[in-house]
Amino acid sequence: MGDSIAITEASRIGRRNDMLAQEVEGATVMTDVATGYYYGLESTARRIWELIEQPKSVSEICSVLEAEFEVDSGTCEADVIEFLHRMNQEGLVHIAA
Repeated sequence: MGDSIAITEASRIGRRNDMLAQEVEGATVMTDVATGYYYGLESTARRIWELIEQPKSVSEICSVLEAEFEVDSGTCEADVIEFLHRMNQEGLVHIAA
């Protein structure tokens, strides 16, 4: 689905605005209207989705997450990049190098 763009700490990530999303019992449930697929996000994944409502770099995302969660910068960056890569494969985000 999504492009295979390499994601780095400088990459700017924004979410697709045509996704339907609803808060359900502490989670975000999203529907891709184009494909009919459903996605559920909880905890950190949900927070990342909130943060990229306006495009942000991976380093900006990690700055917020490091302040809110007990995580070191190396782990945060690796985990955020892995999550965003999966979101990109599903076509749920836009990435600019």
